[in-house]
Amino acid sequence: MSAVYALTRARCLLSVLFGLLVVNGTNVIGSVEAEEMPDAPSVRCSSVVSFEQRLLMELWATPGHCSRPTRTRVTDQFLGFSCSQFFPERVRCRAFMPGADRRALDTAKGFRCVEVTLIDGDRGVEIYRLREWAAPPMQCTWDPSAGVLAMEVDFEHRQVCLQALCIEIDRLSAIGTTRLRRLITTAVEQLNLQPEAPGSPMGSP
Repeated sequence: MSAVYALTRARCLLSVLFGLLVVNGTNVIGSVEAEEMPDAPSVRCSSVVSFEQRLLMELWATPGHCSRPTRTRVTDQFLGFSCSQFFPERVRCRAFMPGADRRALDTAKGFRCVEVTLIDGDRGVEIYRLREWAAPPMQCTWDPSAGVLAMEVDFEHRQVCLQALCIEIDRLSAIGTTRLRRLITTAVEQLNLQPEAPGSPMGSP
């Protein structure tokens, strides 16, 4: 019988406080502007950036109809991928090469919150899912309704996700894959966990 455990713990590596940025109509990421746009003309109505300015979510709509978004785009600048959901259900993802300047967005070097879901698998305790997000110190209680952007790793399906929009890990660039492996490895070390993670980019046997 499978037993699922939710484990949340924060580790403060640097005394860094991040401010939540809510940006309206500002071009934050130039490197993803070449992504294919919907056929109908659209404008960016609003965007939200995560505490450490790594993750971005944008809402697009036809001119004059921002109350009815037609597209959501999410971007992870550190790992180098973006996904667009064209309403109602069409999703398109792509990977891109993250710039060297994005190394400053490495959450493993600052304060971050990590939530790991474990299962009792065939080979013992295994990582089922990992969620990571930046937050002020001592504010790591996860609230799905708070609108906080978080990166998630789905080990079962070998995907990395943002706002439930997922891309296969093997589609990431070599740099993105290396960075993801580091985020996972340091999170497991900080939580003092040694579970197996079959199919993960950690190279588990």
